[in-house]
Amino acid sequence: MFAIRKIRIANDLQLDYYPNIMMEQKIKQSGYKLTKPRELVLKTLQNTHEPICAQEIHKKLNKKVDLASIYRTLNLFVSIGIAFKEIISEKDLYYLAKKQHHHVICTKCGYSECIPCNHLFKNIKNFTNISHNITISGICKKCS
Repeated sequence: MFAIRKIRIANDLQLDYYPNIMMEQKIKQSGYKLTKPRELVLKTLQNTHEPICAQEIHKKLNKKVDLASIYRTLNLFVSIGIAFKEIISEKDLYYLAKKQHHHVICTKCGYSECIPCNHLFKNIKNFTNISHNITISGICKKCS
């Protein structure tokens, strides 16, 4: 198994996320409070510009928030639509974004690039609340 290296964003992908105040409002409008642990996890996600796993968040927070609370918080953020979860290299990784996107990953070194996906699903008419998880693998230019 390899570690995921820095993720490069494709030129046409805008990796923006909701401003902090909007994320706080979404949390409150969904019937939840912005507790200190949730605030710490949110700030960690905001300061991390690549998908991150719960264990890494736990490390970055110097174990100030227990791992179970981090998982619950991440699942909450996904359920209310301020974060996305993607399985990459058999790890659950989370990121903040307005729109879901996916990754193409080098199977040799773990280098990854973000790719947009909205055009794939815009023609689906008979479904709502669509979720998906796609990871594309290949060999990057550096390794080939």
